[in-house]
Amino acid sequence: MSDPGKLNTSSSELDLDRPNIEDYLPSGTSIHEPHGQLRLRDLLDISPTLTEAAGAIIDDSFTRCFKSNPPEPWNWNVYLFPLWCCGVVVRYGILFPVRVIVLAIGWIIFLSAYIPVHVLLKGHDKLRKKI
Repeated sequence: MSDPGKLNTSSSELDLDRPNIEDYLPSGTSIHEPHGQLRLRDLLDISPTLTEAAGAIIDDSFTRCFKSNPPEPWNWNVYLFPLWCCGVVVRYGILFPVRVIVLAIGWIIFLSAYIPVHVLLKGHDKLRKKI
C-alpha cells in the first residue's frame, strides 16, 4: 500500500518525461510501420536535431537585448509640430541664455569674493589659522 503522505505519479506525467522517438525520425516515417521498414539508421540519424541545435546557437545572441529600436519621429505631426517649434524657441532662445547669465553671475560673485580674501590673508598666517 502507498503512504498517505506520498503522491503517486500518473502515467501521463511519466509520458511527458519520455522523449518522443517519432520526433527524431525522418519525415513521413512512423514507429508503427511494419517490422523491417524501420531501420536503425533512421533512429540514429541525428542530422535534424543537429541542424535545429546549430540554428538555436546561431539565433542565441545576447547583444540583441542591447540594440535599441530607432525612435519614431513624433514631432512631424501637423498638430504637434508648432508646439515642438515653440519648445525649441523657449529652450534655446530663453532658457539657455538665462542659464548662461546665471552661471556668469555666479562666477563673478565667487571670484570677487575669493580674490580679495586670498590677497588680504596672504601674509597673515595667524589670522588664517583662526578662520
